[in-house]
Amino acid sequence: VVGRVRGRAGALYRILAVTDPSSALGVCSERTGARGVAVGSGDHLAVRYVSNEADVQVGDVFVTSGEDGVFPPGLRVGTTAEAADGGDYLKRVRLDPSADLRDLAWVLALRRRA
Repeated sequence: VVGRVRGRAGALYRILAVTDPSSALGVCSERTGARGVAVGSGDHLAVRYVSNEADVQVGDVFVTSGEDGVFPPGLRVGTTAEAADGGDYLKRVRLDPSADLRDLAWVLALRRRA
């Protein structure tokens, strides 16, 4: 996942990158199903609302959960670069995005069925 369509001018679309601080999407771990909300943090994503008891490890792949109603489930979002006890009942999880957002030439836009 690169981001979501934010606007359109003719045949050109403006995309809000998943790493943008105003971006958020529902995600889950492919390995364990641990769920959270990935929020853009500049060059990475922070996964919020993951319990300290959840099994999340460095290297785990997170995909869209489909629960946000924006993205269909199963699209690759990122790989866990950090997973640590947050000290407040919630885990601190950082994802590196799956797509290299610095050097994009083309993206595929998915449309919802009417």
